[in-house]
Amino acid sequence: MFSWMAVVFAVLLGTDVICKQQVEENLDPGERRELFGGRVVIRKAYNRGFLLNLLEDRPRLIKGATMITSAGILIWDVLVFLKKGNFPRKLGLTLLSAGAASNTFDRMARGKVIDYIGIRSKKRFLARITANLGDLYIACGGILVMLTDLMQKDESRSTLAEIIPDLAVYGIHQPCSCFYACPCDMRRDEKLPAVLDRKKRIVRIYRFCAQYV
Repeated sequence: MFSWMAVVFAVLLGTDVICKQQVEENLDPGERRELFGGRVVIRKAYNRGFLLNLLEDRPRLIKGATMITSAGILIWDVLVFLKKGNFPRKLGLTLLSAGAASNTFDRMARGKVIDYIGIRSKKRFLARITANLGDLYIACGGILVMLTDLMQKDESRSTLAEIIPDLAVYGIHQPCSCFYACPCDMRRDEKLPAVLDRKKRIVRIYRFCAQYV
């Protein structure tokens, strides 16, 4: 899976870098080209800060924050890709990493990020925004990672309910991991330590520990 994700990363990164270079070489400041019936506008804009040139007068701060963020994403990538499975989350991180790498390259090499995608809108705020493919990668990747995490949490809760429908669970310390449980053959006011084994889809109840609970 890692090799496929590396190819996807390289393609996404290369596409955005090439588009930025084409815009830089072939579009003059103020020049506009319209796509999709004028709904999308291609124009050249420089972003020396964050969104809408925020803090553009603090270039050292911008570069420092960019490097720290990129290092954090790299560490996150390593931690996730060392584990098996979880394709949606890895795909989301690949998208996010490609966008971050493209914009980081721009900031380090040019001191600014080249934006070139705008939309036609009657709302001034939306009409002012100019982004690039890297920004879209980051947005899509972040949403995919967030949705994956939410779905996995819901799945963990449902797994617990499916495995032990006949147990009354009390005082969960770590969701779907360690907790106190009351088996069917015990009174409701009694409880035993239990551990959920997700791989084998069973609950291990430690009756011999009852005297210490």
